Amino acid sequence: TELGHRLPTDFTVLMSRFPSGSFADKFDVFSPVQDRKSLDQFQADRALLLSELFHRRETAEAENKPRLAVPYPIHPETGGLIPWGRGDEHAYYWLATDLADPDGWTVVYSLLRDTGWGAYAGTMSNFVYDVLSGRYIDEMLYYEPDEEDRKFFPFD
Repeated sequence: TELGHRLPTDFTVLMSRFPSGSFADKFDVFSPVQDRKSLDQFQADRALLLSELFHRRETAEAENKPRLAVPYPIHPETGGLIPWGRGDEHAYYWLATDLADPDGWTVVYSLLRDTGWGAYAGTMSNFVYDVLSGRYIDEMLYYEPDEEDRKFFPFD
């Protein structure tokens, strides 16, 4: 309710089973369903990532640097990106093409300070699993799965 829209079912189920934390030190996620503190952290991280996207787009337009541009609308714009996590040098979003159907959202990822965007046609939990298991490989993510790395680290 506080976010103004529903979140994908797989995300809320996953976050109801895991506290805020990091999957393999690559996917840092605050659980909005864990407790009030975690919801506040989720919202603060979301606001920061959205602010960075708007700044990146404004900079690209002002300096005529299309390589820095954000190729998607940004929430609350219709069909905009909604952040769900970050990691090493990346940010992770949903492309919220239909706020009424969050289970149909696409996962989008980008480098935080540089060019490069990617999309994964699946859920957030499948994306994390597929990257960590080596089923989904994208050179922009530069992650080589290692059995020792496939751990969850709670923040608290």
